[in-house]
Amino acid sequence: MLRELRLNNLAIIKKLDLEFNEKFIALTGETGAGKSIILDGISLLIGERSHTDMIRNGEESLFAEGIFELDENQKKRLNELGFEIDDDELIITRYFDRNAKSKITVNGSRLTLSRLKELMVNIIDLVGQHEHQFLLNEEYHLHLLDRFLDDEGKELSKKIRENVNEIKKLNSRIRNIEEEKAKITEKKIFWNSSLMKSIILI
Repeated sequence: MLRELRLNNLAIIKKLDLEFNEKFIALTGETGAGKSIILDGISLLIGERSHTDMIRNGEESLFAEGIFELDENQKKRLNELGFEIDDDELIITRYFDRNAKSKITVNGSRLTLSRLKELMVNIIDLVGQHEHQFLLNEEYHLHLLDRFLDDEGKELSKKIRENVNEIKKLNSRIRNIEEEKAKITEKKIFWNSSLMKSIILI
């Protein structure tokens, strides 16, 4: 569950700190008071795209932070996705400015937007206008089906996820190696070109 929410410079909101509990909570107010904007802030924390129009007029950047309490199933799910977590909470921050600079962190680690969206499946659900609903999320379909597995099926599913995570890690290493190779090749071309120019000058 979402325990704390902090928003700075989001639309008409200058600064907002909210604390939630396990009881039913209703946000009420007149039209234009900012109820939907609070939901926009939460949507940033579950992986929705940001845009500069969201930044408060007269300000240069926007910041959102949420602290989520996790149950054992959610922690297990995150670990299966390759995001190791020992604590019972998830701290997510989003920052972006008018110069298109952005930063996403989860428990202090920088992540991509797609990775954040992947991790937040089954953590929180924003229901409205057919968006963010678990039943429309293919990733969540697998989670529902897994609940009907027997012990043997669960063990097999666990091994498959471990293998998939290992493949993802290897693919990431391959991409890093290819990027380094490309940089080395680029430097080699540059120095060869510089060497040829030096020889010609001599």
